Amino acid sequence: MEIVLMLLMRLALLESPTLRDESPKNKAYIESVKTMSQLYVEVGGAGEVVSPKVDPLLLAAMGYEESRHRVRSKDGDCDRTEKPYCHAVGPMQVGKTLPKQMAKRDSWWATITTEKLREPRTSVEAAYRLLRHWKGACKGGPVEWLGAWSAGKCVGKIQLGKRRCALAKAFGEEVGADVACSAPATDDATMRRIAAIRKKEEE
Repeated sequence: MEIVLMLLMRLALLESPTLRDESPKNKAYIESVKTMSQLYVEVGGAGEVVSPKVDPLLLAAMGYEESRHRVRSKDGDCDRTEKPYCHAVGPMQVGKTLPKQMAKRDSWWATITTEKLREPRTSVEAAYRLLRHWKGACKGGPVEWLGAWSAGKCVGKIQLGKRRCALAKAFGEEVGADVACSAPATDDATMRRIAAIRKKEEE
């Protein structure tokens, strides 16, 4: 778990160099990253998508994109209306309607409520189950599964799948795991994140 946490902290410091200041807000965020890092390793350690070494890295790439590993994240994917309705909740930003949709395929979802999806462990477990589902439903490899996870359907190599894939591959290179993502980094922000992951000095 320590190396995954170290890599996630490199990304956090890239975006917020002031995290080195020991303010209560910064300490709380660092604790959040630690909690999520541990969950990625525990849940992904089942190795039911690629392997026990790769799966936590896929979850970490997803969690970074969705909430920057915030245990208490705001609801997302909100309609811009007079009375906004948000479709996604929890650290992994899982869709509120997914429990009802997925319960027919996987009984685990039958007891999952919106409030449970806001809980960090349930959020990571739900994301992992969805990733397994898309692996079975879509052709291709991690870039396609990650893209489908974002889009809610098999759509090929969409942009967000490429970004997550490039991030996960960079994680894998640092921990000696072959993520087998062929998608290159597609934008400057992703390139900067990959450079931060590969930074060798201790933070």
